[in-house]
Amino acid sequence: MVILMHIFPEADNPYHALFWGVMSLATMTGMITAYPINSWMVAKGLKHGMMSIIAEPTMSVKMDMSKKESMQTHLSLFQTIFIVIITFAILFVSLFLTNIFAPIVF
Repeated sequence: MVILMHIFPEADNPYHALFWGVMSLATMTGMITAYPINSWMVAKGLKHGMMSIIAEPTMSVKMDMSKKESMQTHLSLFQTIFIVIITFAILFVSLFLTNIFAPIVF
């Protein structure tokens, strides 16, 4: 989004169709980049999918609240640190690449 708004200065005005085109493209790009990690998290049981059905207990099964089961899988410390490092690396690479095309100034 920042790169396209830098290339097309009129894309920062919400009264122009170009603004909404850039926003739509940015949303689709975000979806494409988020899909692999979300798929992995669903496959590992770290989260449930948007369209997955969460099992409801039946009335015939008596629930023991002290032994509540969770679908959550625990990651090892190494896996957690690895995921955090990779996430920040991707963030820094994306900021670096954006800065090449559209200098970010604070």
